[in-house]
Amino acid sequence: MPTVRQLFAGNLDRMLRERGLTQRAFAQAIGISEPMVSKWVNGVNFPEDAVIDRICEYLKIAPVELFRDRRARGIRAFKRHRRLL
Repeated sequence: MPTVRQLFAGNLDRMLRERGLTQRAFAQAIGISEPMVSKWVNGVNFPEDAVIDRICEYLKIAPVELFRDRRARGIRAFKRHRRLL
């Protein structure tokens, strides 16, 4: 089973590609450095809750979408993330 960080990284990367957004454009839009976005997409680092809210607002998604395991069809990873914080 993928970790929360892996789920977040894969989902964010997929959403950026689906929307035709570069990491640079996305970073500028949400007020974060491009290297930080790269670390998220590569699973090296993980954003704080306030930044997750900005990401969701910009992408027009619910937070659960960033943590959903598309194979599991559930929100277990999102619930697990909230417990870890």
